[in-house]
Amino acid sequence: MRKFLMISGLMIWSTFALAQQQFMFTQYMFNGLAINPAYAGSHEALSLTMFTRHQWVGMEGAPNTQTLAIHSPIHKEHIAIGGLIVRDKIGVTTNHTVYGSYAYKIDHRDYHLSFGIQGGFSVYDTNLSELRLTNSNDQRFLANDVTSFLPNVGVGAYFYLPALYVGASIPELITNPYSSQEYADGARQIRHYFFTAGGVITLNHSIKWKPNMMLRLADRSKPSVDINSSFLFNDIIWLGVSYRALESIDLIFELQVSHHLRLGYSYDMGTTNLRSTNSGSHELVLNYRFNKGAKRLLNPRHF
Repeated sequence: MRKFLMISGLMIWSTFALAQQQFMFTQYMFNGLAINPAYAGSHEALSLTMFTRHQWVGMEGAPNTQTLAIHSPIHKEHIAIGGLIVRDKIGVTTNHTVYGSYAYKIDHRDYHLSFGIQGGFSVYDTNLSELRLTNSNDQRFLANDVTSFLPNVGVGAYFYLPALYVGASIPELITNPYSSQEYADGARQIRHYFFTAGGVITLNHSIKWKPNMMLRLADRSKPSVDINSSFLFNDIIWLGVSYRALESIDLIFELQVSHHLRLGYSYDMGTTNLRSTNSGSHELVLNYRFNKGAKRLLNPRHF
């Protein structure tokens, strides 16, 4: 009982007070719209991505996140649009986020440069009455559920070639206060800064190497970096390993089922003291590109 309360309290406190509030992804390179609105239209077709992450499996109240992203270039125009829906739950707090994105693309024969903006809102539901308490009559928690509506906007830039990409974004510019409740006094959304980069290097006719990195900065928080190295075999199977500094080592598997459909899975092995309380973290991602039967996209399946 005491252990559960400590974990629940830590999760609630980290949700409101700590800087690492933005959604966590291991397969960020295949779910770009979730962190950068300028990513919209980069698949050169109408693209649908469904994603789910279950973190620290076996720990009660551990985070789990689901996203649905859709984006497409506008025919014969230098613009793209997209939409993102996210459900993020940790402990007794659930966050539902809805964003629409717009990107303007500069298309050159050799490269593409995109500038994006997104707008929408998040709804935070904190159900303190669901906590199991040692003092069942504690009035600070009983019937003290909180719902917060938080509008926000974000910006980003994305540059890519057939074998290289670089991105920078701030998904949420407004630092909304979470609540006027006493326990959340002074707690507010924190601005995050994302920098991503990666490339594809052909080693021989059947093997390609793809290194990736993501640097995540947040106010009042230490920088966080993900470094990934993957190999593509015969343009069908991706096998990779990723390191999240001071947090986890991750295994990544991607399967290009067809020119339209790609499936992905990753498993995170924690490197902190929390690893003794859970059996790791799992991610599943599915991407489908409605490319009207074309045999090959102009920028095939690399990003």
